[in-house]
Amino acid sequence: ARERTIAVCFTAAAKTFACAPMKRRHDLSRSTLAWTTSATLLALACLSLQGCNQGGGGSDIDIQNGPIRGTPTGGDGDNSSGGGSATRVISEEQQLEAARSSLTAAYAQIARLEAELQKGSSTCRNMTCSEECASLGQTGRWRFGPHGHDCADPISGKVHCHCSSLTDTTAACAEVQQSKARRRLRERQDSAKLEAAAEPSPATALPHQTVGLSSVTEHVAALVDTSAIADARRLGSPSETISSFCNATGLRQMHGVQGGAEDGPSELNQMESSILADVAEEMEKNNVDKVARDIFSFYVCVRWVPDSIFWTIVKQELAANLVSSVVDASEQLEQAVSELYQKYKYVPLLCSQNLNVFDETDDEDNTYFRHFKKQVNKMSTWFASHGSDEVGQQLQKVDEIFCESTNMNDPSCNTLQGLSDWLTSATSFLGSWGLNAQTKEEKWMAMARIFQSFESDVEGASATWSQQVAEWKEQFPFHSFVHKNEGMAPASSPTSSQRYLVCFGKRVASDLHRRPAGQHLLTDQNNIGCHGFWDASEVQAMLTRMVELWKPPTCQLAEMTYVMKRHMLRMFAQMNERLFDALPALIMDEDLANKGLLDAHAEGPPRFNPQTLLSSTGILFVDGMRVRTKTSIKDPSDCSDAIWSSNKCRLSLSAGSFGTVAVVEGSLRVIWDRDSGSQKLAASAEQLEIVPRSWQATGIQASDLVAGVSTIWDAATSLVNGMFRNRYSSLADLMSGSTSKWVVCPLLDGVNHTHLDSQLGVEDAAFQDHQKEAYSKWTGYTAKVPGEDCVLPDFLSEAYFPGIQVCEISELHADHLEKYTKDNRELEQFLCPLKVSLPAPEQLSVLLEKKGMCLIHMTPNQRQHYQWPYNGDYPSRRQHERKPNLPEVEYELIKLLNVPSKGNVSFAKTCSPEELRLQPRFCHAVKLYNPWPSAAGLASAIAGAVTGTLGVGSSSIASALGDYVEVYQNRDGKNASQLMEESAQLLGEQLWDRLTGAGRLLSSKAQNIASSFSHGLPGAALRDARLEAEIFEEQEAGSLLHSLSYQRSIGSNNRTSNAKERYQRVVAVMPCKDFNPGLEFTIRKSWSSVALKIVQSAFRSLSSGGILDSPVVEFALRGEAHHFLRTNQQTSNNSWTVSGAALTQVNGPGGASDPVECTAGWTSCTPTESCTWSGWNPVTRTCVPKTHLSSSGWWSVADQHLVSQVTSEGLTGITATFYCGPKKLFNDTTPGPRTGSSLLQCLKQGVVTNAQIRAKQPWRVYFPDEVIVVAIFGAITESKCKLAQSTASRTTICTGGATEESALDAHLTDSHKQSTDGVYQGLTSGAGFPRGTPHEVVMRPEDVLEAAGLLSRS
Repeated sequence: ARERTIAVCFTAAAKTFACAPMKRRHDLSRSTLAWTTSATLLALACLSLQGCNQGGGGSDIDIQNGPIRGTPTGGDGDNSSGGGSATRVISEEQQLEAARSSLTAAYAQIARLEAELQKGSSTCRNMTCSEECASLGQTGRWRFGPHGHDCADPISGKVHCHCSSLTDTTAACAEVQQSKARRRLRERQDSAKLEAAAEPSPATALPHQTVGLSSVTEHVAALVDTSAIADARRLGSPSETISSFCNATGLRQMHGVQGGAEDGPSELNQMESSILADVAEEMEKNNVDKVARDIFSFYVCVRWVPDSIFWTIVKQELAANLVSSVVDASEQLEQAVSELYQKYKYVPLLCSQNLNVFDETDDEDNTYFRHFKKQVNKMSTWFASHGSDEVGQQLQKVDEIFCESTNMNDPSCNTLQGLSDWLTSATSFLGSWGLNAQTKEEKWMAMARIFQSFESDVEGASATWSQQVAEWKEQFPFHSFVHKNEGMAPASSPTSSQRYLVCFGKRVASDLHRRPAGQHLLTDQNNIGCHGFWDASEVQAMLTRMVELWKPPTCQLAEMTYVMKRHMLRMFAQMNERLFDALPALIMDEDLANKGLLDAHAEGPPRFNPQTLLSSTGILFVDGMRVRTKTSIKDPSDCSDAIWSSNKCRLSLSAGSFGTVAVVEGSLRVIWDRDSGSQKLAASAEQLEIVPRSWQATGIQASDLVAGVSTIWDAATSLVNGMFRNRYSSLADLMSGSTSKWVVCPLLDGVNHTHLDSQLGVEDAAFQDHQKEAYSKWTGYTAKVPGEDCVLPDFLSEAYFPGIQVCEISELHADHLEKYTKDNRELEQFLCPLKVSLPAPEQLSVLLEKKGMCLIHMTPNQRQHYQWPYNGDYPSRRQHERKPNLPEVEYELIKLLNVPSKGNVSFAKTCSPEELRLQPRFCHAVKLYNPWPSAAGLASAIAGAVTGTLGVGSSSIASALGDYVEVYQNRDGKNASQLMEESAQLLGEQLWDRLTGAGRLLSSKAQNIASSFSHGLPGAALRDARLEAEIFEEQEAGSLLHSLSYQRSIGSNNRTSNAKERYQRVVAVMPCKDFNPGLEFTIRKSWSSVALKIVQSAFRSLSSGGILDSPVVEFALRGEAHHFLRTNQQTSNNSWTVSGAALTQVNGPGGASDPVECTAGWTSCTPTESCTWSGWNPVTRTCVPKTHLSSSGWWSVADQHLVSQVTSEGLTGITATFYCGPKKLFNDTTPGPRTGSSLLQCLKQGVVTNAQIRAKQPWRVYFPDEVIVVAIFGAITESKCKLAQSTASRTTICTGGATEESALDAHLTDSHKQSTDGVYQGLTSGAGFPRGTPHEVVMRPEDVLEAAGLLSRS
């Protein structure tokens, strides 16, 4: 019988406590696993029941289905739930066999339940109320269910399923149905008593007590008092985890509580439960993380009407003169209240409970957000079904009494109402013939009548109305109001349908209080985070948007939680710092108290009441007056300063010593400055001389109480600095960056760790940083700025990324703060930063300081190809991908130029690491011949190049000048800033304005106007814009930072059982010291125009054709001076020159020969037979190949840009050799390839090839097979001259070592040799490089064909 009883009790209790928690956890005292794993406890409970130890008959028990009720084993016994009948006595063997079978079935049932619970898919979890009660053989009551009863917890007010054996309405349910407000005032009933009240009493006495469910509950509750835990428990909360998995006995031992000999099992269990409850409460209430998370909640309010509750409250507000109406409230209260409502002076609100993101975890995936989302969706569904019901429509109709659908206080509407009132009054004498329009007073009364109908128990209301009002007040149970004497501005007042507010944060904002003579307790309601008013459809949309914005993959909650937690921890640190800073004052007060001086010091000096004394000599002495002694003074007066004296002087003053007068009881006294005791010594008027108040002796002592306090303060400060600071510093050294843990409790034996870990989080990996910052006052710790430190990575090869370093900017964790289950029940893979990242402009500003370094950057096409989307502009989307993203050699290198706090960031682009490694020729700074001697020269060149450009900002121009000065001019060891300052002074304001001012933008890309460099070339404006876009770009700061960010998994830290995967986010930098984007843009734009105009001129001037038929084509361009003389005038300036230029094609049918490679020594230029010096300055001159040009084949150049290029700074001459071929064939050892039968064929094929390869791989920036055109510039090394007249001046025309050549001017026409007032004297041709000539420029094949007129865009 005992075994059978245990089996029955065990099965019933286990099944009840395993299934019921899924539907009504707040009624349980312990969690499921705690019961199902405590077989001994349940057995003891069953054995302690009255009658369990009696022998005799038994009952057949339906173990599988419950409930625990007796069924006769024979006859026609009554099996109703209201009672039982006598049972037949069976043999002992039958009893034992039944007991063994029942026990076996019980253990099998427990095993099944535990397995289902661990899987998380228990059928108990999905049971409806009726199913749950049916399994217990009782009747289920649910919200408006089969019997229409609501049952709810009287404290929390949450509706739950209640099972009863009675079909009639129970007292508790009936009370709930009558009034939800009264339900909250009911005395709290625990689960055991509720079940006991519903348990049927036996109809007749049984041979032994039938074991009932309520008995099990009562006896078990008596053994384990867990009500305190039940109160604090929430699904997934720390208290629930503690109550479910902590070993209470082990916890009792940890707390040092030992059971005495007199303590039985019940007393020990009560001790353990009490300790368990204390620990759970500590975990809930003293939890920084929980406090930080609890802030993320919201509530919704509906703009209600002044119903009976609000009517009472508004009378209190009127009585206290806190709100005023234009109507006399003492005579017309109804109109006064309506006027307050209509003018939005008094806005009644009904508000919902707060929905907290981290309130409770979901049954399915143990996450907070999924449960929160369900709660929000439930609320949204409520709005969909109730927003337009009878109550919702009536709320709108109230507002529409005055102004229909617009806002009630609309001024135009009220003006018409005023006119209507006047007309009604003016025609009232006409009786029924008058105008009977409704006055505003009548409308206010109509409003008041409607207000009174908003009660669920209003007389004469329909059942539907009463039910709907009750449902509205159930959804919005909290009464609030907003009042404002002047009301709302009409322009911002809500319309009749705009009734809903959504408010972030906790509701309560102050202590409880009440109005004078008020009959309601009030508290301030937090409305700082409110937005609205919305209509029903809008509030649904806002709720959906909130869920989308706050879901974990957006990282919004992670960031806000970190910020909130950081603020709180910083406050704790400030508490510590304030105590330390206050220690000197505290110790001083302690010392003053010991000396009896504290009260006097605390009270401070008394009011001024200066005493006066008129001496016998007629001198008035006043307290505080400064005096000087005329004679020496000693104290005591008969003392001696002699070494051998036994009566030593306490004070010895010489004549001229200063003091302060103190009149004491009519006697003249002085406090002498040098008296350390600050005593008031008697003095005579004859001894004293009055001096200005500001006079004092050096090194004087403070007097009176001040002197003592100063001494004490100094001692206290020394003590704090000497002893306390050392202790604080020692503790700070220990705590800063340390790990500190609270050992909460031991685990239950045999606990399922998988199930346990599903309810656990991880340690706060950012907490150590918080600790370091908190103790920085004593340790001197300074947090590193993200991205400031860079290191050589071990996960990237320096062979492919020469000189690469990575700079960590963030650490991201998977599923931070928690995992997220999508609607399709799939887990979303995402990351969130452990700490709040620097704002993008600030982070980029840090990177901007890395001088001489370029950052590896993903282009938009590369981000698309490698699936690295930026969602910073879409905060409700996943922000960080959970995937590795390492730098690739095909990404481009960029240099930051300007990072404003707002607006786009500008940067310049150069090669990819791949191209830098394979073809450094096109990545390093181009070699310049005859560089500018100053920044002013470069500035002038840049000014011409940037005219009409929008992307070349002033920062890039300034950087270009600074870098140029540092590289090309710094021979005195000056730093860049010094050189730039000197150069800026030389530039002058006008030239700087040309460079950076608005004037250069007057000709913009939008107007398709090219600069003078490219003017005259077909497609010049578009080509200039393309070149600008190839080098310069702007991008929004967040998007740019994302394009510079790379990440890799660094695994979990293995510090917790379910530590999350971590990702290190970095930016990657590589050396690019010689990348000068402003200079490169200037060179490429100006000198590609020179090369293209040379080709254009050749095709316009040479009619024979075949210009590009050779594989390599070379041209020569020289500057010329046409000399003229006025022969009929005897003036000092009778000679002048006209500048010109001439071109020739140098190569023959076989093509141009490759330039000789010349080497400059200290004094020689080798090989001497093929090379010579170019330039007159021994420091800047260059060693170049000699050129030998014939006099034939030249033609005059009409393009003034070409003319200026070789004549603006003296006569110069250059050669331009054109190569064409795949980029990979251009190397550092040869000038260029000789591919194909002709340059023209290479150009045409190159256009097609380039189009194909770029279309195949649009994300790449470097194409080894891309066909390019390279123009290499050389110098004409010989200057020549021609004397056209025998009387011409040789010294004027053949200067600078020019050699005569008779056919030098053969290409000139007669017009070139004519002048209106002079005679042609001869010609001089130039030699040597113009200023800033590059070694080469790179062009596209289509550019050359377009310049030649062989390819047209139209």
